[in-house]
This record gives sequence, structure tokens and C-alpha cells, in this order.
Amino acid sequence: SQLASTQATFGAEGGPAGDPNATLRLAENRLRELKQLYTPQFPEVITQQKLVDSLRASPPKTAAVDSSGHERPVSNPVFEQFKVQLVETDANIQSIQRQIADATAEESRLEAIAKGVPELEAQFTNLNRDYDVVRKNYDELVARREGMRISDAAQKKASNIKLVIIDPPTVPRVPVAPNRVLLSLGVLLAGIGAGVGVIGAMLAFDQSFNTLADLRSLGLPVIGSVSLAMLPPTIWDRLRQVGVFGGAVALLALVLTGVLLHFAQQA
Repeated sequence: SQLASTQATFGAEGGPAGDPNATLRLAENRLRELKQLYTPQFPEVITQQKLVDSLRASPPKTAAVDSSGHERPVSNPVFEQFKVQLVETDANIQSIQRQIADATAEESRLEAIAKGVPELEAQFTNLNRDYDVVRKNYDELVARREGMRISDAAQKKASNIKLVIIDPPTVPRVPVAPNRVLLSLGVLLAGIGAGVGVIGAMLAFDQSFNTLADLRSLGLPVIGSVSLAMLPPTIWDRLRQVGVFGGAVALLALVLTGVLLHFAQQA
């Protein structure tokens, strides 16, 4: 729209020569119009300000005239500048459009990859499971192969060794030691000796006083003593005591005889 509203040339054919600073004045007027509409930071204001600065820095050009003294048309540098900006803007637009197309294609590619991630994860899980199964079977086969090798080696070694059994081993029915008869007699004698020893020890360590003389041996005056009055045992009492003692001895002899006979039969 700025290019359409800007004159391409200055001066009309057949007219008198114009002012050579008309271009600068036109650019300044355009700058004032833009400043009334926009802020100094607006892109068009900045571009127009650069154009005015460049025109002020360049020397003024005189209008060209023909042989008849009339002014020939002179190209407007503002128009040329706008054409250059239009070409640059078109190039930028095409570049940005290419970038948008590339970004769109990349977005589509990434979306396709993102959509395929669950399927890839499922395939990865299946591959891991299959690998674990195959690995387990492989380990089992290797273990079986090693076992077969060891068994084969053992069989080959065993085939070279011949064993001849001359006297097969037997379990003895009678223990070698100790002698059960002598052991039983020894236990009996040890029990009788232990009983006698206990009674002798009790008598040896007895500190009581059994008689009046033992009491007077302490050097103390003794007035007298009280004796235990007991009735003389009757015949039945003596028979009962003899029977109890004799029964115990007989029972002991019977048990000892049975044990000895048992061991004698096993021998």
C-alpha cells in the first residue's frame, strides 16, 4: 500500500525543471505522517527515518533537462527503496514459509514417532520376555550337556577299573566290645561297692553322740541319759525282715541270671 501511494518519478514531461530537494521534502512529509499515526519504535517509522537520514547525508541532485529546457522525469528514491523492501519482505516471507513447512514436516514426523512409542515398548517387552525364555532354556541345555560330559567321563574311567568281590561285607550279630557278661557282673559289684561306700562315708562323717561316754568326752558335766525303751522283736517281725531281705536278694539274682543267659545265647 505504501508503494502504491508513492510516486515512481518526479517532474512531468514538458514542464520546467523542478526542485532538486523535492525527494527529501517528500520523505520528511511521509515521516511526519507516520509519526502522527505510530510511535517512534514502529518498524515503518524506523525505516522512513533511515531513508530521511540517508537523503540528508547525500548531496542534492539537480533535475535533468532536455535540449528544449524542459525537465525530464527523475526516479523517486523512496519508491525504489520501497521496491527493495518489498522484494526483501517477499524473500523473508518465502524463507519463513519454507521454515514453517520444514517445522510442520518435523512435527508430523515426531507425532508419528510418538504414536509408535507404545507399540515399540510392547515389542521391546515381548523381545525381553522371549530372550529370558530362550536364555533359560540355553542355560538348562548347557547344564545338561556338562552333566552328560561328566557322566560319560566317569563311565569311561570306570570301564578301565575291574573290581572282584572276594568276601562280601557282613554285619556281625554280636558286638565286638564290650563283653556283656563281664559288664553286667561289674555293674553288680560296682552297685554293691557303692552302697557299702555310702554307708561307710555316712558313718565316718557322723558327728552325733551315740553313747554317754562320747558325750562326757567333751569335758562337760553330764547328769545322766535317757535310753530308748523298745520291745524285743517278735518272731513274726524277724521273719518279715528276713523275708524282705531274702526276696530282694533273690530278685537281684534272678534278674542277673536272666541277663547272663540272654547274653550267652547271643554269643
